[in-house]
Amino acid sequence: CRLTHLLPELLSLVDQEKIKVTNAVEISFLSVDVQKQVLAYIKNGHSLTKNKIMQLRNCDTDTTDSAEVDKTGRDKTDCFD
Repeated sequence: CRLTHLLPELLSLVDQEKIKVTNAVEISFLSVDVQKQVLAYIKNGHSLTKNKIMQLRNCDTDTTDSAEVDKTGRDKTDCFD
């Protein structure tokens, strides 16, 4: 099950029905660092749409490069910028 790839805190939010299971599956593909950003984002009262999660997945894929700054000078360590 993909949900086992979630941080325990995110899995708890799924159990509390604060994150939809379908969104949680998508989040489970994100790196641990981006999952931590997702957790902080949710704890700050924001909700995630499927579109936002897909943007995060694209950002997370970009962060697998060795450089921490992309061609535009954007810090790639924070996918919520």
